[in-house]
Amino acid sequence: MPELPEVETVRSDLEEEVLGDQILSSHLARSRVFRDLDETALQDRPLLGRYLLGIFRWGKFIFMALGPNLGILERDPHRRIFLEEGLLEERNLSVLVLHLGMSGQILLLREGDPVPPHSHMILGLASNLRLVYCDPRTFGRVFLASGIGTGPVRELQHLGADPLADFSELLFGYELMARSSAEVKAQMLDQRKVCGIGNIYADEILIRSGVHPRRRGSTLKEDEVLNLAQTTLETLLEAVELRGSSLKDLRYRDLFGEIGQFQNFHLAYQKDGQACKICGCEIAKEKFQGRHSHYCPTCQPLI
Repeated sequence: MPELPEVETVRSDLEEEVLGDQILSSHLARSRVFRDLDETALQDRPLLGRYLLGIFRWGKFIFMALGPNLGILERDPHRRIFLEEGLLEERNLSVLVLHLGMSGQILLLREGDPVPPHSHMILGLASNLRLVYCDPRTFGRVFLASGIGTGPVRELQHLGADPLADFSELLFGYELMARSSAEVKAQMLDQRKVCGIGNIYADEILIRSGVHPRRRGSTLKEDEVLNLAQTTLETLLEAVELRGSSLKDLRYRDLFGEIGQFQNFHLAYQKDGQACKICGCEIAKEKFQGRHSHYCPTCQPLI
């Protein structure tokens, strides 16, 4: 948490609000979130004076393309490589990569708005807005990409298909899961075949597709694999439309500090003990990888 729908909500808001803006001041606190930040690279291509030329996403990662001159980069969400290698050097671009971890937030503050606690990065923009990265638990990451590889950036080449980018890649990711004897939910959380899905949306996708979280991937039939892929796309698009899920702690908030609404439509996640909205059976909960799975024993039989 946050997962793909929450990150995409923040990305799209950033694109609408600050694309083309210029960074006039920057404050980076001493924090674990910068554990992967190459300070030498930051000295070569500092943040100050740079324009926000493109704001992209792959999985749960946001990529902010920064350049010394204004010139908006066209966004193609279907490409794994957002920027060609040569373009980085040709235009002296840098890519700031942000991951929100378990408790991170990206907020846009207007003049007079107080800076929240645990704010590790504050970028002052020419528009008098402040772009703030805060993370109480500091499991998030902020770093500069070293270059473009076969994936969005070299450091993230291990990521699998982004569910909102290309359906054929998404389907192939699930076909790979079906070749493994590992449990389906464990594979969904792995990020190497399909990325962007965490505990919340895995539970929601699985109940909507009728697949038990502990079902072995190798037991999935061809039509079930296709259904999983289609349900993944539909569920995530619905969650994006509703601006993500904010849980009881209200930790996730969008760029403006507002909560999401998709939690009001959860069928399984944290619904244990309640009646399934599909069949009326009681939603079950069991431990899973240090967290919990929520599922309907009737709608999701363990075959």
